[in-house]
Amino acid sequence: MSRPKKRKGGRVTPKGTGSTSRPPGGLRPGGPNPLGRGPMGPLDGPWLDQFDDDGDVDGEVGDGDTDVLARAGDAITTGHPAELLVLASTFAEAVADAARTDPLIPGSTDDELYSWRTVVDELTGSTRPETTALLHALRPFVPDEWNQVITAELSERHTPSLPAWISSIGEAEVTSVWCRSHDLGHDDDVFIGARWPTGQVLTLVVHVDHELGGSVQDVILMPADIDQVLRVFAAPADGPTSLTEVDLADARAQIAAAVDRWEQSSPRTLTDDWPTARPLLLWLLSRLPLGGPDASASGDSRT
Repeated sequence: MSRPKKRKGGRVTPKGTGSTSRPPGGLRPGGPNPLGRGPMGPLDGPWLDQFDDDGDVDGEVGDGDTDVLARAGDAITTGHPAELLVLASTFAEAVADAARTDPLIPGSTDDELYSWRTVVDELTGSTRPETTALLHALRPFVPDEWNQVITAELSERHTPSLPAWISSIGEAEVTSVWCRSHDLGHDDDVFIGARWPTGQVLTLVVHVDHELGGSVQDVILMPADIDQVLRVFAAPADGPTSLTEVDLADARAQIAAAVDRWEQSSPRTLTDDWPTARPLLLWLLSRLPLGGPDASASGDSRT
């Protein structure tokens, strides 16, 4: 497999992905989000400031990459795909940001630092359980050409110590979608339930604010079954609300349109988990059937 030319500074992985300063466990509401940007997000400051200039050698891991490896190792030990997917989603969003005409991160248009070529090359340059797990987790987010590169690389790796759920991390099935709407039409919370063949479950909560044009404003990731999460969120929060199940094709179209409206807004909202979880959300939407109404054609549309 061909390698890109060597570059000064070998680090594509943000310092913020390290396992240090991790917030205590707990799920919102009632506790901090364990999968938030605090321990991992590159969007909490200028992206270039997150890099070291220590330089890597092909086949080795530089000191600057140990934070990400520690984070990946911690994610493996959880026994759940959530943290590993969030970490991979952070990489994907960094690459996507470099392609924006008005990037969120100053200087992120450097195509040498912010590209799938660089990310994949660094991870394929070191054969160890953490990089293997990250390569599996990146597959739902990378373009087809890089998916082929990763697939070829993984076929040559022998990592029997990794749990079985890692190799099937991209095989999640969306089981149902529910929407809790404010009766006055202010906002919606959309609950997307997912399940893996190995039994793990995840609920992604998407907050859509109709007073801000019907765009996505935040997400919450919960490694819990959607029925359990709905019971927690069933009680009205700020006024009367209604809870309804959403047709899967309709959910795909409407949420995708809400993501597009966020992309087109100015200034774009940044939160602990958004937009670092944007690739993860778009991947889950891609697991839903097509055929819903084109909500983007007529502007804001209530979920």
